[in-house]
Amino acid sequence: MKALLSDTKVQAGFGILLLILGGINFWLWNDHEEFHPDEYLKVALKRLVPRSQMDANLVNLDSAELRRQALQATRWAEAVAYPGQELIVSFDYLYGIIYFGDAMAMEGDPSTQKPMLRKAAWHLREADQGEDPQYKHRLKYAYGVCLQKLGNTDEAINQLEQIFDFKEAIKAHRPGKSKDDIEIEPLSARQLLDASLRLQNMWWLEKDEMTLLKAARYSNAVYWVLQQGPGILPLHEEQPYPEMSPQQLDQVDPNNKLVFTHQGITKFTDEQRYEALILRAQVYAAVNRISDLLDSHPELTGVSVDAIIHRELTDEERNLQSTKLIQAQHLMEEGLFQQARKGLEEIAHSKGLDRTYARKALFLIGECDRESGELLIDENDQQERFDRAIVFYERTADEFSNTPEGVAANLWAAVLHQKVGKDEQALQRYRKALKSIEDVEEFQNIWLSLLRFQDEVHRGWRRWIDEQKYDDAIALSKWLPRLFSEARSKELVAETYKQHALYLDERLKSANYSQWKKLKTEMRAVWVQAGAASEEKAQYLKNASEYSDALWESSDQYRRGHDFKKSIRVTHQFISCKPGRGLARAYVRLGENYMDLDLLDDAIEAFKRVILEYPTDVFAFEAQHLLGQCYFEKSYLDEKNSDNLAKAEEAWVKVYTSEKLTPDALEWRRTLFGLGRLYFLKGSMIYNQNMISGKESKENDSANESDRLNEAFDYWSLAIDRLDELLVRLPDGENQFEARYLLAHAYRRSAEKPAAEFEIAETDTAREGLRLQVNEFNLEAMGQFEILRDKLLKLKNADRLDELGQRILRNSYFEIAHILYALGDIDAAKDAYFAAVTEYPDDEMVILSYIQIANCFKQKGQDLDANAFIATARFTYEKFLQDGTIFAKNKTNLSQDEWGYWLDWTRNAYGLSQADSTEEGDLQ
Repeated sequence: MKALLSDTKVQAGFGILLLILGGINFWLWNDHEEFHPDEYLKVALKRLVPRSQMDANLVNLDSAELRRQALQATRWAEAVAYPGQELIVSFDYLYGIIYFGDAMAMEGDPSTQKPMLRKAAWHLREADQGEDPQYKHRLKYAYGVCLQKLGNTDEAINQLEQIFDFKEAIKAHRPGKSKDDIEIEPLSARQLLDASLRLQNMWWLEKDEMTLLKAARYSNAVYWVLQQGPGILPLHEEQPYPEMSPQQLDQVDPNNKLVFTHQGITKFTDEQRYEALILRAQVYAAVNRISDLLDSHPELTGVSVDAIIHRELTDEERNLQSTKLIQAQHLMEEGLFQQARKGLEEIAHSKGLDRTYARKALFLIGECDRESGELLIDENDQQERFDRAIVFYERTADEFSNTPEGVAANLWAAVLHQKVGKDEQALQRYRKALKSIEDVEEFQNIWLSLLRFQDEVHRGWRRWIDEQKYDDAIALSKWLPRLFSEARSKELVAETYKQHALYLDERLKSANYSQWKKLKTEMRAVWVQAGAASEEKAQYLKNASEYSDALWESSDQYRRGHDFKKSIRVTHQFISCKPGRGLARAYVRLGENYMDLDLLDDAIEAFKRVILEYPTDVFAFEAQHLLGQCYFEKSYLDEKNSDNLAKAEEAWVKVYTSEKLTPDALEWRRTLFGLGRLYFLKGSMIYNQNMISGKESKENDSANESDRLNEAFDYWSLAIDRLDELLVRLPDGENQFEARYLLAHAYRRSAEKPAAEFEIAETDTAREGLRLQVNEFNLEAMGQFEILRDKLLKLKNADRLDELGQRILRNSYFEIAHILYALGDIDAAKDAYFAAVTEYPDDEMVILSYIQIANCFKQKGQDLDANAFIATARFTYEKFLQDGTIFAKNKTNLSQDEWGYWLDWTRNAYGLSQADSTEEGDLQ
């Protein structure tokens, strides 16, 4: 080699070569600017035509070198062209065709091919929007193939189908025109056939009746040209198409039109012929299964798949694995799964380095077992068949994970695992199938359309939702962005949490109280997650209405999860986007959230805004009701401030007296309860003032005291009217227990007025009338307490009574006993006290009950029994003291010391001393 390089002639040769290259380089970067851009574009175009049309000096260059030279020429042209200059062809067209050629040369290497396809598709799309009619078919072909390989099947079909436009085909084949004058330059025979076969394949894969019809028609056209040659049409025409008028062209037979558009296919190679026949067999295997299609299009009848394989193909072609695979698929479509499986097993076990057909066969064996299993009726037989299918699917997926068969196998393995109840394995396979998707817009799989993939995954997700397996559904939903759009995947994630929360909410209705607390906590946490998911979903929605709806749903879900601060934040976002409807409702929600955070002044402002700005909106009534609720709650915080109570009453009376609301309206019913509670509270406040003033002044003005009692009685009467009306209309409404409890106490308190008048009555007749009034009120009260006791006791026995219900039930037991004692029904009172003591043995009211039982015995003249129960009361008090927790619960207004003082006073009244406590040992 050293000797060669040192040779003088060789050195001189290298010197001349370098001189030539330097001159070319100088010319390229200096002198070439004198040429018009079209000159360089012509250089590029000459290197991109089919080889049969190339200049002799270019024919021997390889395709990559030709594209490189075309690319360089295009760049030179772009360098010297000025903006807006009219050129013979667009730069985007040339770049697109060049990059398309580079991409096709990378077949088998998706990692490098896809970026190049995207690059080509971008330029071709730009060129498609311009004016390059002469190269339209070439552009459509290259752009359509790019789109098909990138997974955009619909647009690929749209582009490729335009190549077979009848009237444009006439322009491409118009006789008497030179190559330079031709209107649309036709595709090469190879490209035209390839475009037709690609269309047929895409239509066949869709398996839709209309697309199969198109595939069959195109297959017929190709088959006609294959059999008859390019110069003959199915039906004779009187004159050539280029000489016909537009009206005559419209009347041409559709089959003739389609065959004419395929007449550019002047010859078939053996490989092309085989590909066309095999695809024809696949298309007609699908067509022959649709009787409606054959009935409506008789021209499709009579094409036998077996005839194509056994008569049209050579012996060598019939023995190809690809042919055997097609035969097996045909048997599967005929329902002959065992025969198909036998042929597939032969392919799967074949030897060789190329495992393409072996992996297809493995996958199709799984398909055989799955499809045949779905036809079985016996569940055990079906599960056995599905298990067998899973084995082959998983083998395919594990051995050929990144292939179309591997992706489809993972999906179907997941579907079958889920069907047989193996959720963990199903989730694992779903993840693997979804993980294989890099870009959903470029997804392409001959065994699985994107729509079918999405449907199966969505069906699996829904199945877990329906089976209340929310953990699995949520785990799957986290992988959905790979398969669906971001908006759609976020929607499904949000829906998962929502369905889980609704399921827990439904369980709460039948849960016992011990389960209720845990479920309530869990449900609220899930609602918060749903709110976060809906809020995230909103960020991906472009439609303003959908965006605001998602925000509203998020706000509602946060609220149901008791995350009131986040609900406020998202509600403000909803208001800020200025939706066409729902602002009044939004301000009501703001107010509700403020109320739950005890920000009552902010809530009041929100409700007032609704009333002032949206007075005719249906939510104005709810705002009015809640405004009254705010003032009512403020009265509690401000030591029962009468001004706030007056404002609450004013707000509620407006709702109660509105002619626009019926008693069926929720706001009206809630307002009725609010008014009843307010009137009871106002009467009790006046009565308590009366009691306090009576204690503080020994010389109390009896007239004023009587007036206050009359005023309190009037409010209690109003409370009775409102609460009774509510319970008559809705005996089982949402506030039934609290309303009935307040009603009972209103009757009980109302007895105070005739009782006070009884004390100062001067005649027996007056006293008797007043006594009857007292008893009537007490009996009404007792009736309500008994209803409460019976209803609440059923809930308690079923362990479904909440804390408020438990307090009401406990008080009802003791109140019934007190009323019976006040009515003078001593035996019934004694039994009622015993019932209360039995039900609540560790309640401090037991002490009072024992004292009252002692009083019952005392009134019956049974002093020994009376003294015994006084001693029992004392013993119970001391036991509670030792326990240390009973009095801490503060169920009454007395402290443990006050209970002791009062008990000592009672013992003294009964004439019992500490020495008598020896009897307590016997009691113990």
